[in-house]
Amino acid sequence: GGFTWATVPAMSGVTALGTWEGALYLGRNNGLVYRSTDGLTWVLASDGLDTGGAGIEALVVSRGVLYAATWGAGVFRFDGSVWTPAGMGGGYVGALFDAGGVLVGSSALDGTFYSTNGGDSWVPFEEGYAGGQVHELAADGEVLFIGSRGHGLWQRPLSDLPLPTAGAPEAPSQTVSLAVHPNPAATLATLRIESPAARPARIEVADALGRVVWSSRHTLTAGPTPVVLDLRRFAPGVYTVRIVGAGATQQARLTVVR
Repeated sequence: GGFTWATVPAMSGVTALGTWEGALYLGRNNGLVYRSTDGLTWVLASDGLDTGGAGIEALVVSRGVLYAATWGAGVFRFDGSVWTPAGMGGGYVGALFDAGGVLVGSSALDGTFYSTNGGDSWVPFEEGYAGGQVHELAADGEVLFIGSRGHGLWQRPLSDLPLPTAGAPEAPSQTVSLAVHPNPAATLATLRIESPAARPARIEVADALGRVVWSSRHTLTAGPTPVVLDLRRFAPGVYTVRIVGAGATQQARLTVVR
């Protein structure tokens, strides 16, 4: 059909891919996670991801929150700014799956578990399974499947899983707003950020080629949060300002002049 695959420069050892809040996330076998909005330019997004070099096995979204399964450091969840542990600590988690808001994870040494509260606690989910390292978890209709290297394919009704716990980690349903003033600007610009609740976020400035030239973590307050940008570090041109991890990616254009 005329289409071909093309390699992405400077990326190797890719073990997991996932999408979250309009961006592509990539996990590598060295335990690092990167983020991209175009698939060509990648920014490190591994703050708090203390894997000790354990590879990223899966990137999964559950109830609007991004989770990473690691080979030797358990599960982590991401708030858009920092990763924090989400259980199965030390586990060689080879598969992770979202079953309607309930996380299902399989550890090579400990078996298969589920969590109804976003990883705060995990419950064994092994009844009837012969055991063995699980490499894949998937669902078709009302059936959950386990794929293992040594014991083949197994199935179990999804209805055997309980419902998610109320109050489990969940992405905010309301998003922030972003405006830049003055715009165009020469030396300083103020980002006017309105958030319905206090939450962590990362602010990025990307150039016309999509390369992130400045990034900073902030805790947004409920209501307005002004952030002043020193534009003297930027060359004249058109930039994109993004807020990541506050419920959704928000962005605005900024023009720097001299």
